[in-house]
This record gives sequence, C-alpha cells and structure tokens, in this order.
Amino acid sequence: MKPLTLNRLLAEREDSPYEKASDAALDAAYGYGRSTGPKTSFGRAANRSSAAHALRAIRRGERASRPTSREQGANAVHKGWAKTARTNKDQTPDKKVRRLKLADTQYTDLSDDEKQKDRVSYDAVKATYDARPRRNNK
Repeated sequence: MKPLTLNRLLAEREDSPYEKASDAALDAAYGYGRSTGPKTSFGRAANRSSAAHALRAIRRGERASRPTSREQGANAVHKGWAKTARTNKDQTPDKKVRRLKLADTQYTDLSDDEKQKDRVSYDAVKATYDARPRRNNK
C-alpha cells in the first residue's frame, strides 16, 4: 500500500474541492443533481474516485514535464469511475449491470456521449487544480 502523502489525502478526502467541482460540472452539463448523502453513496464515491484519478494523471504529467492531455485525463476519470462501479455496494441490481458494462469498456471504445461525461469531469478537476494557490518554491 502506498504511503498517504498530503497530496493523496487531499485528492481522496471526502468533500475535496475536486470532488465538488466534478459533481457540479456533471450536474450543470447533464442535470444529474448534486450528490448528497453518505460519502459511500455511489455518486459521491464515483466523483471522489474520478477526481483522484484525474489528479494523479495531472501530477504524473507535471513530474514528467509532459502536460496531461484532455483525453489522457478523461481516460483517468473513466478508470476512477469504473473502479467505483465495480466495488460500490450502493447500487440497484439494474444500475450495477449497466454500470459494469461501461466499466468493462475501455475509454477509447466508449460512445462519444460517454467520453464527453469523462471530459466534463476532467475539465472541472483540471480547472480547480490550476486555480489552486501555489507555494512559492524560491
């Protein structure tokens, strides 16, 4: 298991600004409604996992001095969402079947509509990340 770093804690903590940004963007684009309820509910868990995967992709790109492309970021979001779809218990049987089908589909093989949802989430996480206060490393 990887050690918990401050960045990892921030990325995965409940109600992170990244989780909230993803949730708000998806609601604005698709009218899903904001995710509420316990942190283990599917919507909140999926937003949190998607945001955490997007942040890891962004930071990996920064460390390698290669910015993460929108499609790479959206792919990371899909992987985070898929992880939740496979493991979260807060799903009806019908939704679980539908979600597992999408979770088992590679990002590149998704329909354009499904890819766009991942892009919306990534764009929100990236904008929040880019707007964060930065430390002065002089």
